[in-house]
Amino acid sequence: MFKKIINLTLIAIIICFISILGEHFSVKTVFAHHTNLSDTIHQYERFLQEERFDTANSLLANHKEEILKFITDDVPDELQMEFLSLLDDNISNGTVDNNTKKKQALSLILAIDSVNNSNSPIWMKWKKSTEDSISAMLENKQVTDEKIIQVISNWDTMSLAMEVVLSEEQYIQLEQSYMDLDSESNGINNFEQLEVVYNEMNNAVINDEENEKDGLTFGWMILIVGGFITLTLTYVGWQKYKYDKKKRQKQTLN
Repeated sequence: MFKKIINLTLIAIIICFISILGEHFSVKTVFAHHTNLSDTIHQYERFLQEERFDTANSLLANHKEEILKFITDDVPDELQMEFLSLLDDNISNGTVDNNTKKKQALSLILAIDSVNNSNSPIWMKWKKSTEDSISAMLENKQVTDEKIIQVISNWDTMSLAMEVVLSEEQYIQLEQSYMDLDSESNGINNFEQLEVVYNEMNNAVINDEENEKDGLTFGWMILIVGGFITLTLTYVGWQKYKYDKKKRQKQTLN
């Protein structure tokens, strides 16, 4: 009898645990349909790299509604206009040069990736690459106007992605450092300002409070469910012990 009770109790606990897991991961699975979106954006970028511009524009135009839905559903409200503007720039880029088309495509990829891909984000690799490039320039003391222009161009490409992942204060400080670097036209103070940019880039801590909160919540959930299982099994074991003890006493009396 008690074996049956234990089995039923364990089944009930397992069902409850699976249900809780489903609720925890339901938010995560909302983004599953965006995998195809990422594939579309990367295919779009590949077409541009191969200079198949008409094919690239057709691909993006055919998936415009999907991208618009992504922007409406998942991009923070205050950044949606910037995403929409960038999308329009990519779709209606027939009059710009090829390098600009590729830059706009990469900017769109990084921006969508910053919202859509929390596991292996491309923008983090882009940020690290930019930091390494600036570090090498400072270490070798080779700060030329051409390299400064490239650094600023890199920032223009990833700025929207960084605006997504950084706190407002961090983003404003980082953006201002790049603006100050861009304003140094004579090159005399470029080295010092580049050091400021490098420090701001290193100090830019990705805002991941939501993921940390999810991790803590899940940890507590595991502890609570585990404790509930332990208490249940202990109670059932104690009841079985009392039942067996009474049974033995009756057998002794008889």
